[in-house]
Parts: sequence; structure tokens; C-alpha cells
Amino acid sequence: MLYHLILLWWVSNRVLGAFLILLHVMALVAMAVYYFNSVNRHNHIFNRRYLLGTWQLKGTTPEGEAWQFTYLFTENEFEMHGAPPEFLVRGTYSIVREVESLLTLEMKVQQEQAIDIPDFFVQQVAIDQKNQRITIDGRVYQKVADR
Repeated sequence: MLYHLILLWWVSNRVLGAFLILLHVMALVAMAVYYFNSVNRHNHIFNRRYLLGTWQLKGTTPEGEAWQFTYLFTENEFEMHGAPPEFLVRGTYSIVREVESLLTLEMKVQQEQAIDIPDFFVQQVAIDQKNQRITIDGRVYQKVADR
């Protein structure tokens, strides 16, 4: 009888010990899951650096007159200019979303010349790093200079 009590105590302590170890492992896993989920990966914009620089689109009118449109992106400011007709827009932007290689920018105009544009607008920019270009409003811009 004493043997059975000792055996029962030893087995129950092994089960209790295994249960406590398992409980600690589960707590560590729960803390790791919480930590990795609390790291906000959604705020990391992978294509932010690639957008920086000067992007240009050139063409000719049906009459043969050359035109160009240029975007310049710095850390949080942008500039758009084109000719003909000559115009200039300056302002700030922030990247509010990135889905794969598509950036959504909120753009706030601070200065404009010779063009009527809203003070605030949302612009989507498709990034093509392989071919060194971006697409805005269905128009493809080539990179002409890094920031």
C-alpha cells in the first residue's frame, strides 16, 4: 500500500512537473506571438526609398511640339512641373498605404502656378523597380535622377 502511495506521488509529481513545463512553454509562445504581432509591419513602406528622385514623361503633340511632365519626390515633399504649357505645383505628401508595389499617397498642395489643382488629393503610384519606372494615372515615368 505504501508502495502504491509513493508511486502515485511520484507519477503525479511528474505529471505536475510536465504540466508546469508545458504551461511555461505556452506562456512563452503567447508572449512571442504578442510581440511579433505588436511589431507594426504595416507601417513599413518597402518602396519608400525607391520613389525618391526625379521621374519624367516626355512626348510630342500631334502638331509635333515636344512636351514633358516631371515629378520630383524628396523625403516628404513633391514637385510637379511640365511644359508646355508651363506649370509648377509644390507640396507635401505622405504614403498612407502600400499593397505590393502600389503606393497610395496623400498629397497636399502648398504652391501652384498656372494650373488649377485641388489643395488635397490622393494619388496612386505603381512601382516597377525592374524597369526603373513608375506609373501614375496610367502614364509611365522613367527615372532620370536619384534624389
